[in-house]
Amino acid sequence: PKFVDTIRTDTNYAVFEYGAREDGYDGVGARYPKLDRIKLYRNDGVFLSSVEFEYDYSLKVGFPGTASGKGVLTLKKIKFFDSASKEFKAPIEFSYTTPNPGFSTVNDYYKYDSWGYYASTGTSTSHRTSPLYNDVSASAWSLNKVKWSTGGSTEWVYEGNYYGFINDRDTAPYDSFKGGGVRVPEVKNCPNAGNAVGCLITKYLYSASLEPLDFEGDTGTTGVAVSIPGTYTLLQENPVVDQAGVVSYVGYSHVTEINAYNE
Repeated sequence: PKFVDTIRTDTNYAVFEYGAREDGYDGVGARYPKLDRIKLYRNDGVFLSSVEFEYDYSLKVGFPGTASGKGVLTLKKIKFFDSASKEFKAPIEFSYTTPNPGFSTVNDYYKYDSWGYYASTGTSTSHRTSPLYNDVSASAWSLNKVKWSTGGSTEWVYEGNYYGFINDRDTAPYDSFKGGGVRVPEVKNCPNAGNAVGCLITKYLYSASLEPLDFEGDTGTTGVAVSIPGTYTLLQENPVVDQAGVVSYVGYSHVTEINAYNE
């Protein structure tokens, strides 16, 4: 694969610098690079500033293709430097959901549901056998907070998807099924990280109905599953992961947004 090396405008150009990573095999024995920094220059060659990306390998420790005792490449910070290579503002910092499941035994590789999301109860005998199931930990390894350079922050809350229809078929006599991964019911934007005063909390209600939802009278829980995924299979006695749900997903006809300040 090819990666961006330089981008030029009428006045400036940006240079992209890459480094070796400890995960991410490309399928032919090599590893994909990671983006380390972007440097900005004037067209006459004068250096102006740079952005650097700080990573660790803290998510999915033991996942196939990772180095011993490490996980997948995980973005932790974005740093900003001036023409003297000094940080001129606070970095952007990234946090992720807990728990952070690892892969230490063969059974860990079966902990996915039929939709391709993490399922903590998956085993070699129950692995992805039911498409109507969604684990409470389906949001594992997801971004849940960004602390901005300004001192503010944005946080995301996750919950499982629900669906009351499979294409045009009602799931009656059941009210709804939980499956198809996760959705975001709440986003919190705070001007000062760690201080709830002044935070804007945005809630989202999801529905298969075309009508807007009443926050007081409708929890907005059901959507439509366009299809039901098949169960996963094994390939050469190893589980095939991250392949389900390619064409199966849960969608919603209407999403209602409600804003409120926490004062």
